[in-house]
Amino acid sequence: MFKISLRSAREMSGYTVEDVAKQCGILTEVMDRFEEDCRDMPISIGLLISDLYKLPPSIIYIGPESEYINMHRKLCVIMKQKPGK
Repeated sequence: MFKISLRSAREMSGYTVEDVAKQCGILTEVMDRFEEDCRDMPISIGLLISDLYKLPPSIIYIGPESEYINMHRKLCVIMKQKPGK
């Protein structure tokens, strides 16, 4: 299933970290931390964010952003290695 990082979802939705933090009633620093690793993000905040971004919660990658980036890089390498059809 296709997943997107929390930061990418925010950027594609056109919001700043400050915008989202204010909408969710949290500090900007807390939102920054959630974008780096959202495993500890409360479900209530996750639901607010997915509603704000107009994305289903299931599409947002839950985990460290660095892990998401590494998985994406590996997938790109694999896709480049596949022979054309």
